[in-house]
Amino acid sequence: MSGIVGSRLNSRGSGLVGSLGTDGQALTSSGAGTGMVFEAAGGFAVGDITGATDLAAIPDNDDELVISDGGSLKRIDYKYLAPFNTLGGCFTHSNQHTITDATYVKILLSSTVFNRGLTFGSNKITIPAGGDGDYYCSAFCDFNTYAYGSLGYATTAIFVNGSGVKYASIDFRKASDDYNSRNAHVPFDGVLNDLNATDYIEVFVYLGMDQAESTYRAVNGTMITLFKINND
Repeated sequence: MSGIVGSRLNSRGSGLVGSLGTDGQALTSSGAGTGMVFEAAGGFAVGDITGATDLAAIPDNDDELVISDGGSLKRIDYKYLAPFNTLGGCFTHSNQHTITDATYVKILLSSTVFNRGLTFGSNKITIPAGGDGDYYCSAFCDFNTYAYGSLGYATTAIFVNGSGVKYASIDFRKASDDYNSRNAHVPFDGVLNDLNATDYIEVFVYLGMDQAESTYRAVNGTMITLFKINND
């Protein structure tokens, strides 16, 4: 092909094709009736990436990247790829002192630290439309009875859809020879998998008395953080 181009089209270096191109160039035209020229071929290769200036920083939200979407090249803003763009939120409640002995009691979540796309209200967190997937969950409860020897055990539990069945829980149980227990910090960390739109999450606690009885049974503070880690 190069011999044909050289002898038939470019032999004088003039006319519709002005000169021979070099390796990596393509024959292009800017429109009907205009001369054709050799220019750098479109698209990019690995060398274009490795040879580019190193950003050396976290990209801005509106920095753009190119991806292949089913074989079609498309651009996408960095903000859609960054973890902080995923569905998530952090919700809290301060002192709740109406904790019945040996009964699962719902924590009345009341405040929002941040919320990115989840639905929060009526003391529960609801997965929105399009939010199906797996979610990392971290919850923390601060139990206190204000009476030495009164705290036997305490449980932090995550309920899904209020079914009365614990989705997951973790508890604290004092040593049998510990007669001074009155408070405990009980955390929960885990993955809530296969959540779907309209599913809702609640925090429940369970507190049991021991040697001493206390009329004051409280959770001084609760925090739950939830964010999506995987699509269904």
